[in-house]
Amino acid sequence: MKKNEEITIQEYQEIKNKRIEELEDYIYEICDIIYMQCPLEQQDAWLKGMRQRKLYDSEDGEFIPEKPCCRNGCEKCEQ
Repeated sequence: MKKNEEITIQEYQEIKNKRIEELEDYIYEICDIIYMQCPLEQQDAWLKGMRQRKLYDSEDGEFIPEKPCCRNGCEKCEQ
């Protein structure tokens, strides 16, 4: 579809619904990964896919939680 091409309300609704379904699938995938406690390699592969789709972008690549992420004293919590 061209940038300035006009579409009908029905076409817009179909595009929007398809996008919502796509995003719901990504949420379902990450929920499965978390629930099944998949290895970090699989988590990283999912995250890489989200970055390639421009759905996640961190400028510095670091996540600093407001609260400790666990009670085990991991390296992220100690920083």
